[in-house]
Amino acid sequence: MKKITITVFSILMLLALCGFTYENTNSDLVKHEYISTETENVSKIVIADVNADILIKKSDTNSIVVEYYDFSDNPVYTISAVAETLEIEKIYDPNTSVAANPCKPLVVYVPDKQKYEISIYNRGGSIECESIDATKFSANMVSGNITLNNVSADNIELQSRVGDISIGNVVSNSINISGVITNISFDCVLAYNYNCSTGKGNISGTIVGSSNEYSIDSHTFWGSNNLSNKMITDSNNVIYIRTSIGNIDLTFV
Repeated sequence: MKKITITVFSILMLLALCGFTYENTNSDLVKHEYISTETENVSKIVIADVNADILIKKSDTNSIVVEYYDFSDNPVYTISAVAETLEIEKIYDPNTSVAANPCKPLVVYVPDKQKYEISIYNRGGSIECESIDATKFSANMVSGNITLNNVSADNIELQSRVGDISIGNVVSNSINISGVITNISFDCVLAYNYNCSTGKGNISGTIVGSSNEYSIDSHTFWGSNNLSNKMITDSNNVIYIRTSIGNIDLTFV
């Protein structure tokens, strides 16, 4: 019996490290809605390790609205506003580091009355952000895709160990993207500085502007590269691109 207990515990720990959760099928799902108030004075939104699909969208109101599903007899989400930061987290079992999973997306509606800093860490699931204006947008995924569309942010930092990263109609001062097994794609992206790297994957798409406006440092160890490396002295704009195994195919439009 002792040997079996150790084995089950080890499996649960492994699943937790890989970002897996289990569905509590013995409890009813209830939809909840959290609405921020003016007195909270939130300037930063943090979503920490919820292991679910995350959708960030523009709000039709002047409040931050969080829509999520939870179990009626075993709530797994906690949402609180502390020191101008709205924190959205999932409650994990302290003995197994595993949480029940409602298997429903977490949706955050962000108003455009001000620019927020948005920070996300997620072990599993996906992240989609659409029509948002932020001071900084950062997303760190262990396993899953990241998609940004029609997003403006002073700084963008994206990371996915296993999963693709796609950004379209994005404007930023600087874009930093890294992946391990990750394809990186751009669609009409405008930034002053790009720092993008992946271990295995292609880096492709369209950049708004002219190649004459950037110093370019690009390299692939195993694949094709359509960029010409060059250094210019009359501009601080930089494109730094790296992939170990994959093709680089970026076009200026």
